Amino acid sequence: MEDYKTHIRPWLGAFALLLIGFMMIYQPHAFDTVEPEGRKAIFKMIFKFIWGIPAGIIFLILGGFAVNTQIQRIRARGKEDGQVNQ
Repeated sequence: MEDYKTHIRPWLGAFALLLIGFMMIYQPHAFDTVEPEGRKAIFKMIFKFIWGIPAGIIFLILGGFAVNTQIQRIRARGKEDGQVNQ
Protein backbone atom coordinates (compact mmCIF):
# COMPACT_ATOMS: atom_id res chain seq x y z
CA MET A 1 0.00 0.00 0.00
CA GLU A 2 2.91 2.32 0.69
CA ASP A 3 4.10 1.86 -2.89
CA TYR A 4 0.69 2.97 -4.17
CA LYS A 5 0.68 6.16 -2.08
CA THR A 6 4.20 7.22 -2.95
CA HIS A 7 4.69 5.99 -6.51
CA ILE A 8 1.39 5.45 -8.30
CA ARG A 9 -1.12 7.94 -6.88
CA PRO A 10 0.93 11.09 -7.62
CA TRP A 11 1.26 10.05 -11.28
CA LEU A 12 -2.48 9.41 -11.52
CA GLY A 13 -3.21 12.89 -10.21
CA ALA A 14 -0.75 14.50 -12.61
CA PHE A 15 -2.16 12.70 -15.64
CA ALA A 16 -5.73 13.48 -14.54
CA LEU A 17 -4.86 17.20 -14.50
CA LEU A 18 -3.31 16.92 -17.95
CA LEU A 19 -6.31 15.01 -19.31
CA ILE A 20 -8.89 17.49 -18.04
CA GLY A 21 -6.75 20.36 -19.36
CA PHE A 22 -6.66 18.81 -22.84
CA MET A 23 -10.41 18.19 -22.68
CA MET A 24 -11.08 21.82 -21.73
CA ILE A 25 -9.03 23.10 -24.65
CA TYR A 26 -10.32 20.54 -27.17
CA GLN A 27 -14.01 21.10 -26.32
CA PRO A 28 -14.35 24.58 -24.79
CA HIS A 29 -18.15 24.63 -25.16
CA ALA A 30 -18.87 21.17 -23.76
CA PHE A 31 -20.77 22.46 -20.73
CA ASP A 32 -22.71 25.26 -22.44
CA THR A 33 -25.93 23.22 -22.73
CA VAL A 34 -25.78 21.68 -19.24
CA GLU A 35 -28.54 22.84 -16.91
CA PRO A 36 -27.42 22.93 -13.24
CA GLU A 37 -30.36 21.16 -11.67
CA GLY A 38 -31.00 17.96 -9.80
CA ARG A 39 -28.44 15.90 -8.03
CA LYS A 40 -24.92 17.37 -7.92
CA ALA A 41 -26.18 20.67 -9.31
CA ILE A 42 -23.42 22.63 -7.59
CA PHE A 43 -20.73 20.64 -9.43
CA LYS A 44 -22.50 21.14 -12.75
CA MET A 45 -22.71 24.87 -12.07
CA ILE A 46 -19.00 25.08 -11.17
CA PHE A 47 -17.94 23.14 -14.28
CA LYS A 48 -20.21 25.25 -16.48
CA PHE A 49 -18.65 28.42 -15.05
CA ILE A 50 -14.94 27.44 -15.29
CA TRP A 51 -14.93 25.19 -18.38
CA GLY A 52 -13.00 26.61 -21.32
CA ILE A 53 -9.62 27.46 -22.76
CA PRO A 54 -8.21 29.66 -19.94
CA ALA A 55 -8.96 27.03 -17.30
CA GLY A 56 -7.62 24.32 -19.62
CA ILE A 57 -4.31 26.15 -19.87
CA ILE A 58 -4.16 26.44 -16.07
CA PHE A 59 -4.85 22.71 -15.67
CA LEU A 60 -2.12 21.89 -18.21
CA ILE A 61 0.36 24.05 -16.31
CA LEU A 62 -0.59 22.40 -13.01
CA GLY A 63 -0.31 18.94 -14.56
CA GLY A 64 3.08 19.76 -16.06
CA PHE A 65 4.28 21.03 -12.70
CA ALA A 66 3.06 17.81 -11.02
CA VAL A 67 4.88 15.65 -13.60
CA ASN A 68 8.04 17.71 -13.16
CA THR A 69 7.81 17.31 -9.37
CA GLN A 70 7.54 13.53 -9.73
CA ILE A 71 10.56 13.43 -12.04
CA GLN A 72 12.57 15.49 -9.56
CA ARG A 73 11.59 13.10 -6.75
CA ILE A 74 12.75 10.12 -8.81
CA ARG A 75 16.08 11.82 -9.49
CA ALA A 76 16.51 12.68 -5.80
CA ARG A 77 15.82 9.06 -4.81
CA GLY A 78 18.40 7.88 -7.35
CA LYS A 79 21.04 10.22 -5.93
CA GLU A 80 20.29 9.01 -2.40
CA ASP A 81 20.80 5.43 -3.54
CA GLY A 82 24.16 6.31 -5.07
CA GLN A 83 23.03 6.08 -8.68
CA VAL A 84 24.13 8.62 -11.24
CA ASN A 85 21.22 10.08 -13.24
CA GLN A 86 21.81 12.16 -16.29
